[in-house]
Amino acid sequence: MPLVDRRGTAAMVLCALPMVALGIWVLKQADVTLLRWAVIAVAAVTLVALVSGLRYRATPGPATRAAVAGATGFVGGSTGLLGPVLILFQLAGQDSVARSRATILVFLTITSTLLLPLMALQGALSPSAIPLGFLMFLPYGLGTKVGQALFDPAREGEYRTVSYLIIAAAILLGLPVWD
Repeated sequence: MPLVDRRGTAAMVLCALPMVALGIWVLKQADVTLLRWAVIAVAAVTLVALVSGLRYRATPGPATRAAVAGATGFVGGSTGLLGPVLILFQLAGQDSVARSRATILVFLTITSTLLLPLMALQGALSPSAIPLGFLMFLPYGLGTKVGQALFDPAREGEYRTVSYLIIAAAILLGLPVWD
């Protein structure tokens, strides 16, 4: 993907991996309901900030990208959701919508794939889940291709609105009150 900063994305993946391992450990130790409330709170506050138009104007440096990658890894390891932190970071930035989308896809594809062996090493992955995980590559790949075909960078405002609605829906559906 020509839009992706390959060196920067590779560095972010490397920063995320140790935090994924730590997050998996926390997942195995912590109260799941407490973790869910924490993730919901962070996502909700960030969504409010994004919808209100808050953006960071500076170009994020290596330390900022490392922190975002670490937070992404930790949240991903402890909840199984690698996307929210990175997606929120990308949407609040100054990158074009096309570059943000490309970065998100590459980062999430690589880290999601690397999450599996880390989970297996910590005993958080059952043998029956492995074939199901590989089977899920099909709809993931299909969804990526459909999204690519439908994606139009000229419609950035609509893209952001749909992204915000998806995040809001995920927040609502993730509330522990539905258990």
